[in-house]
Amino acid sequence: MALEKRISEDKIEFIGAARSLQIRELTEVLDDGVVISHSFHRRVLSPCKRDDGEWVPNDLPDESPYIQGIADAAWDDDARAAFIAQDAQGAPLQPGPIVE
Repeated sequence: MALEKRISEDKIEFIGAARSLQIRELTEVLDDGVVISHSFHRRVLSPCKRDDGEWVPNDLPDESPYIQGIADAAWDDDARAAFIAQDAQGAPLQPGPIVE
């Protein structure tokens, strides 16, 4: 009996004009190569963040190179402007909880 834990980013979606990234992370527990349990965790990454009261690009230093590459390709000046406009309007910046 060899237990193994495997974590993967199994779904990546863009949300809204700001192109926030919603990432679903799959955690699987395997016993001799057979999945015996799994769970999901979601997180949302935004194209900008506040730094000393100023909006700055979110460079995602703690994310994988794969996620960083997707963000770099999608988060242009238009996406950042849309995100900042959402914030100014008081619109929700992230979706509500998702039930699996």
